[in-house]
Amino acid sequence: MVNVMLVTLDTQRADHLSCYGYCRQTSPTLDALAAEGVLFENCVTHTAHTMPTFTTMMTGQDPGAHGIVGTLFAHPNEPDQRLDDLTPVVAEVLRNHGWHTAAFDNLADFGCHPSWFVRGYHWYVNTWAPAARHPSQVRAAEINERLLPWLQANGTQEPWFLFVHYWDPHQAYNQPEPYRTMHMGGSAPEEVTINGRGYRPGWGWTDRLSEAALGKIDLYDGELSYVDTALGEVFDTLRELGVYENTAIIVTADHGEDLEEHNAPFEHREPYETTVGVPLIFKPPAGLPCPAGRRVTGIVGHVDLLPSILALAEVEGPEGVDGVSWLPMAQGTEDRLHDVLFLTGGALKQHGTWVSPELAVRTETHKYIRRGTATYHEGQTRLDVTCLCAPPWRGEQDKSEEDLVQFFNSLPKRELYDLAADPNETVNRIKEQPAVAAELDQRLREWAARNPARLICD
Repeated sequence: MVNVMLVTLDTQRADHLSCYGYCRQTSPTLDALAAEGVLFENCVTHTAHTMPTFTTMMTGQDPGAHGIVGTLFAHPNEPDQRLDDLTPVVAEVLRNHGWHTAAFDNLADFGCHPSWFVRGYHWYVNTWAPAARHPSQVRAAEINERLLPWLQANGTQEPWFLFVHYWDPHQAYNQPEPYRTMHMGGSAPEEVTINGRGYRPGWGWTDRLSEAALGKIDLYDGELSYVDTALGEVFDTLRELGVYENTAIIVTADHGEDLEEHNAPFEHREPYETTVGVPLIFKPPAGLPCPAGRRVTGIVGHVDLLPSILALAEVEGPEGVDGVSWLPMAQGTEDRLHDVLFLTGGALKQHGTWVSPELAVRTETHKYIRRGTATYHEGQTRLDVTCLCAPPWRGEQDKSEEDLVQFFNSLPKRELYDLAADPNETVNRIKEQPAVAAELDQRLREWAARNPARLICD
């Protein structure tokens, strides 16, 4: 029998894992998993926000279809952002086909209580952090304290689907020693010069890399190593139970984290590669032929997770899914699934409706971003605009909700990045490649027309 374990590392950008070429050895457990299985070099999440991303993972629909565009952690009584009860989620489908299903997660305790994250599980183990701590500060060790005993008691009751959500490396960085200081003052990416300005790939612009920023990067990397160690404990438990070989393991992230590269330092709001370029590592189960150590270059997205999981389970998928299974890519029989993937960025509440005025389209070679105009109106609260953007001064007391909206509206309305020549998105090519921009703009507008109440182009 085949089991499926889906692991998500919150706020984990791909390029800070050593198996993705990072200059620091942050992830020996995941490096070994990738060597044993398949690493996808170009996996894209469809938004830089937690709640919409997990909705896409569980439904196989992008935000233009399911309509969830903001993370409403602290937003009680928000009827506007609810997944249709008739939209199937992966755990529901598998449970209905006789699978044991379990989740170790606390998304259901967001202020808006998104109930669809609980649907379909025989066991939903709420990994809420202890009192007085933000839910994102639950540590990997605290999750494993619940997860490992569950595996020991239930891991041989096959087949099972297990969803594990680790919050590391989300801020605030609260990992224990030796991980807090493990990477302090460690190796740095080699500096390059771009239009006369220093830049360190994976970190950001040299003139922005203050001592405080460098310290945060060190802590971020320590969080990665901390959760990587916790994953090793889980994989060892699967081996002890004798179910590791028959278990398909999928490791990804809901989004990444901008460091000192773009407009939102040490936050995740915008659809740049820093926040939408996430890892995807797949360890196949026994009997599924995949070349060990295979690296897949074609683009895949989180819309493809549900179809891939159901293909592993040999279960027919529901209708209305935007993704397709990437198993043929993992096995080496196909090279491409998509020519484009569509993304959203910032979101805000306008006149009672949550919308995203920041949209993007990703191809294998380009990223095109189109920003509409966010509307400010009297009475708009901080909660209404909290998902829109994260300017450097967002925590200053003299800044208002209107300031946040005006900052977003001051950003470039159109951006085009040639990812083949500029994978770090440092130079806007909108004037240099007008034909490419026009083509992608048309495709983006056509996609936005699927859900004009949520996706704002103008």
